[in-house]
This record gives sequence, C-alpha cells and structure tokens, in this order.
Amino acid sequence: MDCPRRRRPAFGRPHRDWDAPRGLVPAAGAGDHCLPLHRRAIGGLPLVEPRRPGLNDYNLTIAKSDILRVEQRESAAEAAFAAVLRQAVETVEKAGFPFLVLGGLASSLVGRPRWTHDIDFLVRPDDARHVLEALRAAGFTTEETDPVWIFKAFKDEVMVDIIFMVTGGIYLDDEMRRHSIERDYDGLRLRIPSAEDQVVIKAIVHTEETSRHWFDALAVLGRADLDWEYLLRRARVGARRVLALLIYAHSADILVPSWVIRRLYQEVYAE
Repeated sequence: MDCPRRRRPAFGRPHRDWDAPRGLVPAAGAGDHCLPLHRRAIGGLPLVEPRRPGLNDYNLTIAKSDILRVEQRESAAEAAFAAVLRQAVETVEKAGFPFLVLGGLASSLVGRPRWTHDIDFLVRPDDARHVLEALRAAGFTTEETDPVWIFKAFKDEVMVDIIFMVTGGIYLDDEMRRHSIERDYDGLRLRIPSAEDQVVIKAIVHTEETSRHWFDALAVLGRADLDWEYLLRRARVGARRVLALLIYAHSADILVPSWVIRRLYQEVYAE
C-alpha cells in the first residue's frame, strides 16, 4: 500500500508538490531536491528534474533491486520452459505417438522471434488421451479440458496444450506429417508443421483477442521459402481467411505471387 504521507491528493484538488511543473532546470540551479537526468551535457547544461516528495537514494536502490529480481524470475521461467519442453517432447516420443510442436514456438522458428508462455502439441484425435496419460505418468498434472479439441498438462508452472482439432476442422493428417520440418530450439530437435501449414492455421485461428496469429503468419510469408502449390491445396479448409491474409500481405509489399492470389480468389468466388 502507498504510504499515507505520499498519497496523491483527492481527484481535482491541486497539490503544490504533486502538481508542480516538471520542467527541466540547469544543474547549477538545483539543490538536493533535484535528480540528474543525463550525465552528459546537452546544449552545455546537464539536465535535472525536481525530486518527487519522499523520493531518495534508498528508493532508487529498491528500484534497481526490483529490476534485478524481475530479470532473475524471467531467467528462471525461461529455464523452466526449456526443461519442461524437453521432458514433454522426450516423453511423447518415447511413448511412440506422432505429434508436431505447434503455436508460437513453431512460428518463431520459421518467422518472427517471439516469446510464448505455453507449449502446444498437435496430435491425432485417437492418440490424445494416450498422450495425456504418458505425460501424467511422467509427473505432469493433467486435465481433459475440452473433449472436442484440447487437453492440458502442467509442470513447474508451464502449460502443455494437447491439441487434437484446430479451429476450422484442421487435424494432424498424413499430408501435414509428410510436409513437416525439423528445427532446433535450445539444443532440442523439434518437428513442427511446414511453413505453409502454419500460415493456413494462423490465418484461420486468429481473432481480435489473438491478433498475434495474424502477424505471425505475415512474418512466415515474408521470411520462409514457400511451396505455393501446397499452400493453395491446404488453404481450401479456410480459403476466405487465407485469401484475406495474402491480399493484406501483398498490400504490405510482402512478396506473394499475384497468380497465387488470383487462383485462390477464383476458387473462392468462381460461379
């Protein structure tokens, strides 16, 4: 809680300390009530800012220690994520069930780098409960979250999504498996969907709340060497969504061949 002595006055009531102008003043005209903003001179004058009430060197030390603790927590979280990923991958591989690593981790390996807070496995519907049981036997806490499309497993505050049906009716089929690729992550070899399948999935599943999928797909379009014939074949499950993505990418000067857009347009709107 805030210290009562530092609490801001009630709304609408000015206060000579809280609401004082915060203009920069020359260091020479400042005393103990000022904080230096820059160590080097700008225009010949080192700049300072008035101290807020109650701010002192002790507060600055606390702020630095808070930053250090945040960095330590982030480092620990990344280490836990990598360890859980490795255990989950090795567990399912040992159990002998085919799967692909999906989601933000997979897209970051063929598109733009970005952090993700969970791990996504795409499995066959008939294997989903067996995969969940294998993870449970390996020490994960598990739940049958939604029998239509997803189960979940947890360990060390890391969540593993066991997905067996993607929005739009996309499944781990033989064609997706044949076109899947391998990539390295933190010394671990992962099998992930092809760039083309990821573009289709991201185009279909994105919503207002998950706009990251749209931009993940754009990054893959801009960076991956794509098999356009295969992308068009896979796009049929959500052709309008994929067409919208390709047109947007084209408008943003991402190199999408015009013939790809024309053919998909004709497939969608041909009479």
